Parts: sequence; C-alpha cells; structure tokens
Amino acid sequence: SHVATAGGAVASVVLAILVHGFGLHNRVLGYALLLMTAVMFVGAVFVYRRRLNPPARLSKGPWMRLPKSLMAFSASFFLVTLPVAGILPEHFGGWVLVAILGLGVLWGVSELFFGMTWGGP
Repeated sequence: SHVATAGGAVASVVLAILVHGFGLHNRVLGYALLLMTAVMFVGAVFVYRRRLNPPARLSKGPWMRLPKSLMAFSASFFLVTLPVAGILPEHFGGWVLVAILGLGVLWGVSELFFGMTWGGP
C-alpha cells in the first residue's frame, strides 16, 4: 500500500507538472497521469483502511488525516486530467467544476508539500 501510494504520488506530481504546469497536453501523458493517480488513490484507500483500527506502533495525531489528503489529491488530479486524455470534452463542467476540483487539489497539495516541511500534515 505504501509503495503504491508513494510511487503513484511521485509519478503523479512529475506528470502533473508536465501536463498541467507546462501545458504538455499530450494524450499519452494524460493517460499516464490517470494511471498514476489511480494507483495513488488505491494505495491511499489501503492506507486509510489500515488507520481505521491502527496498531499501537502506527503514528497517530495529525497523520491520521493523511490518507484523506492523498485521496483528495489523486481524485482531483484524476478528474482534472480526464479532458487532457480525451475522455471528456475540453471545457467539461465549466467554472463550478474547476472551483471544486481546485479546492481538492489545493487541499491535497498543501497537506502533502507544506505538511512535509512542517513535520506533519
């Protein structure tokens, strides 16, 4: 579960920077990003399930919400990438969908990147 989550996260971040940051709207990169966000989401679900009844050795506290941040990050980037991959029309959903997914991306990214530097999510 940790390998899928971490591997999917690293690959998703690199691909998201290429696809959405640099605007390389390539169908192959879009499908690769969809695959990696799906892998990350599945890994995050397994991490979440493990934390439902955590063993004593598992860190608790603020780290208990990390799987939710990982799922928000991966699900939001998955949905944002569907038009790039050609699965949905380019302007699907309009500004309402952009705002909702933007909040999901912001939540996931802020906890992943800022939380790591502050010692917790």
